[in-house]
Amino acid sequence: LGGEPYPEDTFAQISELKETCDQHEIDFHYCISPGNDLSFGSDEDFLSLTEKLAAVIAIGVRHFSILMDDIDYVLKGENRHLLGRSGHAHVFLTNKVHAWLAERLPEFTLTVCPSEYWSYWDTEYKKDFRERLHPEIKVFWTGYFVFAPHIGRKHAADNHAFFGHELWLWDNIPVNDCDRDRLFLDPLRGRYSGLPNCGHTGMVANPMNQWECSKVTLITMSHYMWNSERYMPEFSWAWAVRELAGERAEELMFFCRQNRNSRLGGSTYEDVDLALQLRDIPALDMYFERLLQAVSVLRQVPADDLAAGFVVQAAPWLERAELDTDLWRTLRQAVVSSERQSGAQQVEESSTPQEVVGRQWPVPLTDEVVVELRRCITACLETEARLGSDPAIRAAERWGYVGQDEQGKYRLIL
Repeated sequence: LGGEPYPEDTFAQISELKETCDQHEIDFHYCISPGNDLSFGSDEDFLSLTEKLAAVIAIGVRHFSILMDDIDYVLKGENRHLLGRSGHAHVFLTNKVHAWLAERLPEFTLTVCPSEYWSYWDTEYKKDFRERLHPEIKVFWTGYFVFAPHIGRKHAADNHAFFGHELWLWDNIPVNDCDRDRLFLDPLRGRYSGLPNCGHTGMVANPMNQWECSKVTLITMSHYMWNSERYMPEFSWAWAVRELAGERAEELMFFCRQNRNSRLGGSTYEDVDLALQLRDIPALDMYFERLLQAVSVLRQVPADDLAAGFVVQAAPWLERAELDTDLWRTLRQAVVSSERQSGAQQVEESSTPQEVVGRQWPVPLTDEVVVELRRCITACLETEARLGSDPAIRAAERWGYVGQDEQGKYRLIL
């Protein structure tokens, strides 16, 4: 919250964003998070809060949110003495803000994000909201979990009853704050088509830090919000990719399919999983050739192209795909050369998956091959970007040159 008004440059950015929203007929929602440093009974603290609200009202803001998420919401000291428990405190403050706004604006929207923004059971905290929160105030929730793979009818209807207010789904996709080494590039999935019938009147996306890359998922979310009853994820996904990439849509879609949202259960990669299981070298050759082709085409996007921002922000992952391809080529050469050295049957293009599976791995390597393989594996393990399909490291694991520790983290075992 803070007691000082916004610095001039910060407020100028807020004003510019508000003007841009107005130009595109977008409602600007001003959000503030006072939960960590507010004394709920302090007139001085409330004045600091309302001074910031008054400043944005002066530039035309009419939509507001009080955010109580991700704080230690156990009351202490004077706050506990005054209000007893967090549900009372959060409702007290939000109602007070609502009353303050109502005295100054004929129309406005106020939403609150509770500290218990996820779950699928009733609580004393929710009961306080249900019984005490002003009926015009909307409530955010994220589903039955922070990152909910599915948001179904029962959980949506139950939570609407628990809070007793209109709900806005704060959907934590395609956010990657907890997976900063990943991009999440798949469509919205697993959301009940009848959320409006379960007390939901709004929906908010939480994008990745890579805003341009987030557009893939956000476009599909817009399709869902336009007509949830007829929303088809795969069709919407293809539409979004075409909208962003045009004639390069096929390459962008291949790249997107290697970066599924693991938080929503996207951990299966049919195009590579079976080939790795069978150690199918010809199939893996084709896969990595296709991956490199996709990267090469995306790198050629002109600076004024609609997909140019995507390419810039996805650069670390495009580089990782190139590192994966280098590792695969080195790994393939290592397998071939080690088999030749040991006098075993060579791995040719005509080798069947069954023949490959039947061999013993890992096979001995020359010192020169070990050095090169270590270099490529280390380069992949040390980069800050990771493809969801993780094809080359998984291949090195399949051939016995990479292992996992107790936490599931890959490590070199050469």
